[in-house]
Amino acid sequence: MPYGACYYLFLSSTYRVFAEEIKFTNTEEESYTGYFFKTLPKNLLLGTKESLWGWNLALIGAGAGTAIVLSQTDADNEIQGGSAKGSIGDFAIVGSIGGNAFTLGGISVSTYIIGRVIEDEKIIKTGKALIEAEIITAVMTSMIKVSTGRDKPDGSGNRFFSSFPSGHTSGFFSLASTVDTMYGHEIGIPLYVVAEFVGFSRLSDNKHFLSDILFSAALGTAIGRGVATMHKKEDESRLSVLPYTDSRSTGLFISLSW
Repeated sequence: MPYGACYYLFLSSTYRVFAEEIKFTNTEEESYTGYFFKTLPKNLLLGTKESLWGWNLALIGAGAGTAIVLSQTDADNEIQGGSAKGSIGDFAIVGSIGGNAFTLGGISVSTYIIGRVIEDEKIIKTGKALIEAEIITAVMTSMIKVSTGRDKPDGSGNRFFSSFPSGHTSGFFSLASTVDTMYGHEIGIPLYVVAEFVGFSRLSDNKHFLSDILFSAALGTAIGRGVATMHKKEDESRLSVLPYTDSRSTGLFISLSW
């Protein structure tokens, strides 16, 4: 029998076996409680590890270095006392609402639920990535706030709601970088522009210094990229292509698991 025919028959038989395996292993979809109480805690640990590794860690380090330089050279106070404060007036309320934890949490959970309702696997994964990224970002932002206890420019807040870093900014940059990693720059870049507006609105409202905003942007971006990359790697690890040969035929064995 010609090699081409053997290859076709091999792939055809492999597909039939593979289809039966899918039918067997994918009989039960992950429930809402299964995700929130079983998968989510594990993903939070893995996502944190991915966010604090490689280029993501370098990005956070660069943000921290820039923030230190700005704060120690008194550039923060000069910028805040100059043109930044009150520069966009009442429009700053848009950034305040957009970067609010309830807004970001609502977007994340809604994305996951919509994906489940319409049975779109990519939207489900994006919803999961958003939920996990926002939780990790909120926890890390809060921990840094408590440890630094920096006074806000307008004197408001306390140690738990201190100036460094900005939760509004880190949260929205986390959302933007998650979507950018999952769907590409066509959607990601417009969201980054909105994230920049959210950050600038905090300067205009006199709630944060420039160093707070820049570090928060780096932190949120690194976490969003890390968590989304983790989910994309999960997809890649499920597909494997192996060469196959014996005395009578040659072909490829394609395996996909979920």
